[in-house]
Amino acid sequence: MNKKTWGIVLIVLGVLMVVFDFLAIPLHLASAGFGLKQIALLIAGIVVLGVGLVLSFSKGKNQKPG
Repeated sequence: MNKKTWGIVLIVLGVLMVVFDFLAIPLHLASAGFGLKQIALLIAGIVVLGVGLVLSFSKGKNQKPG
């Protein structure tokens, strides 16, 4: 898989992590309040999303301009 495909996969994964993090309390998958595990999942999701964005929009050395 090329960099753009990996970027798209990571974007989807990061978005799913962030959405799951915010839906954990309404779905009764976590206790009330925003705990340490949820904060860690949120930060990890944002990092994965950011890496995916960088990979999907970066120009590789092997790509031709245009």
